[in-house]
Amino acid sequence: MFRRKSAPLVDGIGGVASSSDVAKLINALPSMPFPELREIKQKIDAAVAARTEEARASFADQLEMFGLSLDDVKPVKKKRQSPKVKYRDPDNPENTWNGIGKQRKWLQSHLEAGRSLEEFLVE
Repeated sequence: MFRRKSAPLVDGIGGVASSSDVAKLINALPSMPFPELREIKQKIDAAVAARTEEARASFADQLEMFGLSLDDVKPVKKKRQSPKVKYRDPDNPENTWNGIGKQRKWLQSHLEAGRSLEEFLVE
């Protein structure tokens, strides 16, 4: 089983920050001037991008070590089939309803006229 290593906290200059320093920074965020917030965000975004790239490279190396590719481990998306037509208007075959959701207006008008739902059932 793989254990996740906790990485040291890094301050904006490249040094390691203690968790208390990070807590102080988080508490100071609401009162910081906007330019400083943007600078911190840019540094965080850059650090996240670098970590993400490191993780991708490490994952690719592990796959290669086992002779696998990303296509071998990527889940295959199943195509969703549209529901089949259950009811069709014999007067106008383009009018259909799959039985899911609200009844279509064409069907409602036929039912209100005294026809039964079974008359429109597709076999």
